[in-house]
Amino acid sequence: MFLMVDIALFFNQYVNPIALNDIEWKYYIVYCVWLAVELCVVYFFYIETRYTPLEEICKHFDGEDAILGGDVATEKSRELAAEMGGLDTVDLGVKGHESVEQREL
Repeated sequence: MFLMVDIALFFNQYVNPIALNDIEWKYYIVYCVWLAVELCVVYFFYIETRYTPLEEICKHFDGEDAILGGDVATEKSRELAAEMGGLDTVDLGVKGHESVEQREL
């Protein structure tokens, strides 16, 4: 990514002045054509994620078998609780309403 930024800065610093001196106002047409190409690339190749919850965006990139963030986070918290010996403090009886007791270690 930083390579592309450096290339763009180099282009703007050294190539633009030469092109403006050589072809003058016609260089703006070249610039507008380049902007149109970039617009087409964004329109046809970027994935639309509007109105998609943040937790489900991974389905756009990984497919329908993607693991959603909330499921992974819940499973990870259960693993950590089991490793720390605190699994007995987690109420797994009611789905969606996990409660954790505070206890001194």
